[in-house]
Amino acid sequence: MQAQLVQAMQSAGCNAQHEVDQRLAGSMAVDRADRAHSSTFKMSHEFLGHMLGASRPTVSMAAAALKKKGLITYTRGVITIPDVKLLEQKACECYHVIKDHLDNYTEFDSGIVA
Repeated sequence: MQAQLVQAMQSAGCNAQHEVDQRLAGSMAVDRADRAHSSTFKMSHEFLGHMLGASRPTVSMAAAALKKKGLITYTRGVITIPDVKLLEQKACECYHVIKDHLDNYTEFDSGIVA
C-alpha cells in the first residue's frame, strides 16, 4: 500500500512538471523493466496515454521520439526496450525516486539486499 501511495504521489507531480517523453521513459522502465523483469511487453499507446494523463497522439509522438533515439522499438501493441539503462537516462528524476523507494521497500520487506 505504501509503495503504491508513493508512486501515485510522485506520478501526480511528475505529470504536472515533466515532458511526456521523460514520463513515458520512466513509466516503461519502472513498470515494465523493473517490475515485470522483461524488456518486451504488450501495451497500446491509448493505454499509455491513460496511464500518463496524455492523449494517444501525444504518446505516439513521444514513443516515436524514443524510438528514433534507439531507446525503444515497437510494432502494433508490442514495445521492446533494447537497453533499460539508456531508457533510464532519458527518464526524469521521478523514475529514480520511485525506483529507489521500491528497491528500499523490497529490502526492508524481505531482508534481501538489492
